[in-house]
Amino acid sequence: MESTIFQEVESARNSGRVKSSYSKQMWSINDRSIVDFMAEFYGKIRHKGRAESFIATQLSFIDSPEHYHPFYWAPFVVVGER
Repeated sequence: MESTIFQEVESARNSGRVKSSYSKQMWSINDRSIVDFMAEFYGKIRHKGRAESFIATQLSFIDSPEHYHPFYWAPFVVVGER
């Protein structure tokens, strides 16, 4: 069975590779959208703070022809401070 991106993030958080912040989805969405969102979000974290990266990723999705609908970008929340 394939692991989901959230199982991988949770595993990384539990192993200490991701400190005390991670994102979670609030409803089921397309697996490809999850991968796209998380890849962009975690790519931005290297250069920006978590909140700024999260908002920038949501805005990028809103501007995208494939992911403009809130179904693709609204179910995510950032949990934690770091």
